[in-house]
Amino acid sequence: MAPKQNSQTILSSFFSPSPTKSSKKRERPASPIDLTSDADDNDLQVLATEEPPIKKIKVVRSSQSQPGPSTRQKTKKSGNATPYTQSTLVSQPASSHTQEAEKAKRHEAFKKKLLADDSLFKPPRPSESDTSHTQLAEEETESIRMRIEDKGKSIDEDSRTDPDSAFEELMSAFSHSGSAVGKRRAKQKGSAGKKLPPKIGPSGEAYTPLELQVRYNLEDNQGTLLMIEVGYKYKFFGDDAKDTHIHIYRLLARGYKVGVVNQVETAALKKVSDNRNAPFDRKLTCLYTAATYVDDMMAEDDSEFYSPPPFMCLIEEPKKNSPGDVDISIIIICPSTGDVVWDDFEDSLMRIELETRLVHARPTELLLPERGVSEATTKMLQYFTGDTTTDHRIRVEHIKEVLPYTDAFSAVSKFYTDKKHAAVASESFKSGKLMAEVTAFPQRVVIALAQVIKYLSNFGIADALLETKFFSEFTTRTHMLLAANTLINLEIYKNTTDGTTKGSLLEVLDKTQTKFGARLLKSWIGRPLVDRNALQERVDAVREIRDSDSEKLEMLRRTLKGLPDLARGLCRIQYGQCTPKELATILLAFRKIGDAFEGFETPKDVGFESHVLNDVIYSLPKLRIPIKGLIDSIRIEQAVEGKKELMWTEPDNFPGLVDAAVLLQTAEVELAEELKKCAFGFNCVYHHFSGQVISTMRFVHFAESQKAYKEFLLDISNNCYGMLRDTVNKLAVADCLSSLGRVALDSNYVKPMFTEDDSLEIVEGRHPMIESVLHTPFVPNSVTMGYGRPRSKVITGPNMGGKSSFVRMVALVVLMAQIGSHVPAKSVRMGLHDSILTRMGASDDLAKGRSTFMVEMSETSDILHTASSRSLVILDELGRGTSTFDGVSHLNGFPRKHSLNEI
Repeated sequence: MAPKQNSQTILSSFFSPSPTKSSKKRERPASPIDLTSDADDNDLQVLATEEPPIKKIKVVRSSQSQPGPSTRQKTKKSGNATPYTQSTLVSQPASSHTQEAEKAKRHEAFKKKLLADDSLFKPPRPSESDTSHTQLAEEETESIRMRIEDKGKSIDEDSRTDPDSAFEELMSAFSHSGSAVGKRRAKQKGSAGKKLPPKIGPSGEAYTPLELQVRYNLEDNQGTLLMIEVGYKYKFFGDDAKDTHIHIYRLLARGYKVGVVNQVETAALKKVSDNRNAPFDRKLTCLYTAATYVDDMMAEDDSEFYSPPPFMCLIEEPKKNSPGDVDISIIIICPSTGDVVWDDFEDSLMRIELETRLVHARPTELLLPERGVSEATTKMLQYFTGDTTTDHRIRVEHIKEVLPYTDAFSAVSKFYTDKKHAAVASESFKSGKLMAEVTAFPQRVVIALAQVIKYLSNFGIADALLETKFFSEFTTRTHMLLAANTLINLEIYKNTTDGTTKGSLLEVLDKTQTKFGARLLKSWIGRPLVDRNALQERVDAVREIRDSDSEKLEMLRRTLKGLPDLARGLCRIQYGQCTPKELATILLAFRKIGDAFEGFETPKDVGFESHVLNDVIYSLPKLRIPIKGLIDSIRIEQAVEGKKELMWTEPDNFPGLVDAAVLLQTAEVELAEELKKCAFGFNCVYHHFSGQVISTMRFVHFAESQKAYKEFLLDISNNCYGMLRDTVNKLAVADCLSSLGRVALDSNYVKPMFTEDDSLEIVEGRHPMIESVLHTPFVPNSVTMGYGRPRSKVITGPNMGGKSSFVRMVALVVLMAQIGSHVPAKSVRMGLHDSILTRMGASDDLAKGRSTFMVEMSETSDILHTASSRSLVILDELGRGTSTFDGVSHLNGFPRKHSLNEI
């Protein structure tokens, strides 16, 4: 039985057979010819001599007119050929011969094209360094081509072979050969030992070029958490990826130094460069720490620090004749607000003075010498950096080599006299006041300042040292410095339970409406006034705000409400980091301030009794003209959307921006003309998708618009910064006075009376923090010292009788009075105190190597060395834990150290 015909189209169906008179179908051979067999000439001759059946003869004309097996067979047996055979070969119509010739020609052309395009049979392109792979591929390809030609001849010579089987055999040969080439290449590559061995990663696989680049960046920036730009994303690698959080500020708050690695070459430049096959070049472009990160203007101040985190540099020298005692100089900087504070002081072995300044400043970053810091100072710093109740960590950076004084002075002088800084310096710098004050600094302060300049230059914010009118000294003759244990014992900034501001004196008094006002109020609370005139002016201003119903005061409150953090915004303008949206917010806020009041000829025309309030309101209308000029220079709507190239009302002021716009328009016109040529005969138009220009086209203007924007920020810094900063400072004062007046009105506080003597009289005083949380009235207490009465009191009573609350109330009333606030009492008369010293509670300090009794005796000793005739001293449970005899001995010995008439 004949096999069934295959329904799939086969190669022979493209070539029509010779017409025959018989309609009987040709049967397939039982055993198809193997196209992959290597038959020699003898086998072909035997195949040619065998006479096939007459009805299965098929004539195929080759383009080369080479006689095939059928032709040779007809020539050899031409004498006894049958008429049927002759009619089959001769009586072919002319049209059939022409069609067969054309089909044969197409067949040969297809075969030649298949053999010419050998990309299907070649292995993948090898690397330039491995030339042997290419030679191997060429040899293998030539072998394949020869085999294809042999198989093609076999197909022409014997049409009885199944074309589908031949095609499958052919593809099998191709795939087999390709795998062989890959195996040989892999074998040869492994045997070549000329290349350096690849670096193997932890997974056992070799590093890729990108991974090697990342590894080198990590090695060069150890201790820095790197964000690396890869394509359009930033990625973290290695241990950095494990520690990464979505919010950068949380990383900074935990003490990390975060670096940003950007691609420093574009794809277009990469394509035409010599290293186009290498990874993109990436370098460290931005570096941040908690103290040096200048956050955006609307960022919230941290509740623990109540202000942007400061940065402190410390330089220490041992005293020659006093073992354990040292001289310390510090520089404290808040880059976000531009505040700079310095101090130079002596400290004892217990480092009480250093602890006081650390508690006041609460830095988030310390810059210390790697060598030369005493053991006592190191213990104090370690205790302070580890004492935190939140996730915040204090970062410590070390100075490898401290500059000597001569080199430090040269570096500082060069920094302040450099011409490139003259454009961004403050008014005091331009007038020479700042440089004169820097020259008068102690030597250690100059050394610390030089180290700070060098360190902050790495972050691009060294100009923070130029933007202040003058540096402020930490300790002055006009302020009282509260010791660290006083701040803690009286719960001035935070409570002793969970370390937050809840239940602290700061929370009770802070009713400010602005962030810069809240920061100033915190400074007031920690540094009470000892200057009588300044204190009296502040107290009078609070009284007038509490009692007056003036429309000007109401307008001042409405003006303060909703203001952004202008101090932080001005610093961002100074650093060139302000965004167009932030700039629009700042300018609109200053316009609101300038339009709040009409102009006044003199401060007295404002109409208040307080000179402080008159000065504040008198200065506000002066902003109107300069702010109007700045706002008229930009389009607020475009600035809010961040479109730097479209925000200018007068773009002619920036020639580069105009030239870029002209070039862009010219390019669009040329592209439109080119489109007409290319679109001839096609229905093509040039338009913007969705009515918008794609983001990449906006980059044409980016460079020039960025340059124009930087010039505008620089112009504000040069011409308006001093005036704007003075306005912010005065508004902060007004906000603090308004807050104290509101607290006095809401809590029924009274104005204190100050006397020339050193007496103290409190009538029905109340504890401000306890009163604010109690639902029942606080039981008032009265106390009088001086005025012919003893100047000391001993408070006794049962446990939980209120002894500690009473002595704390006395200290808090004195402190509140000397910051200018009204006080919680029926009446208060007091002289000015130069210090408030406390020794309260009982706790050890094992981190600093001190037991409970040692802590008590150390604090008491410090009080004895510090107290004066105008000091308020609070001692609570002195000698706790000892016997009754020992406690009485301590109480008797303390006043004998200093006469009762002196304390």
